[in-house]
Amino acid sequence: MNQSYLDPDIAKSDLETLHTKLSVERFKDITGFLYTAPTKGVMDDPPEVRNVILEEAWQRGGFRLLFAYNNIMLDLEANNELYKFWAKKVRAQISDPFKREVLAPELPVHPFAGKRPSLEQDYYTQMDKDHVTLVDMRNNDISHFTAKGIVTNDGREHEVDIIALATGFDSVTGGLKSIDIRGIDGLRLAEKWRTGTFTYLGLTVADFPNLMFTYGPQSPTAYANGPSIVEKQGEWILSVMKMMNVKGKTFLNAKLPAEKEWKRTVGDVHAEDLRHSVASWYTGANIPGKPREALNYAGGLPKYCEIIERVLVEDMEGFTVE
Repeated sequence: MNQSYLDPDIAKSDLETLHTKLSVERFKDITGFLYTAPTKGVMDDPPEVRNVILEEAWQRGGFRLLFAYNNIMLDLEANNELYKFWAKKVRAQISDPFKREVLAPELPVHPFAGKRPSLEQDYYTQMDKDHVTLVDMRNNDISHFTAKGIVTNDGREHEVDIIALATGFDSVTGGLKSIDIRGIDGLRLAEKWRTGTFTYLGLTVADFPNLMFTYGPQSPTAYANGPSIVEKQGEWILSVMKMMNVKGKTFLNAKLPAEKEWKRTVGDVHAEDLRHSVASWYTGANIPGKPREALNYAGGLPKYCEIIERVLVEDMEGFTVE
């Protein structure tokens, strides 16, 4: 992450442009961050230039490395070049050969950032310490628990004091489905989404009138900056409520055809992204029995904002308003 203390002088000077950056510039970026939009693909630059650009992004930290070029999540060759750079950086931090191959193998096990990248400070340095034992779960799964600890499939017992159980991250839809939300005729939201997720614009659900939510499924949720997404969605919801109030309307319901079309759009856009082929919480593949599908809109924040704003301008197309 390359986190550091802010320089007071830089922080003060930033105040002069902060309003424009937060109110205008961040919504022009596909991520909702204040990154400079790349205009070139990875292979457009010779290796020496590419290394300079990637090194600058690496030093700045955060997700900047993923957006140093415009085709990293769209082209596997470009993605592999980025992985080579990342692996070289990480492997240099790990002296233990076994740990190095498990944590940063020379060949990627899936497209880079196909799973959510870990923004860390010194994770690999800590893992490399002699008193830290690493078990490769891809090749040596858990067999059973004992009174002393965990036995892996190779028959080895790992004695432990504490076991932290990570039982599954039901991302994007899990929070909403855990609430007893009911629509028309008492239909439960969890039941409607049992075999697949359906929303209109990632903001509403057909037959759940007047239900509007932010940072949920089929919006840019996991693929862009959270506050930037929620701010635009919140403004949209407020605009809808004001419009209904002015017109004396009390009922807003997404139409089923519009909902189905939005799901198709989300799926089609996601299919062009390298994350689409990876089994991860981005697609619900980490939860047994959960449908594997595009849970996030991968077309970028500016395009998403353009779409939802157009619905407002076009008199709430795709909705029944009464």
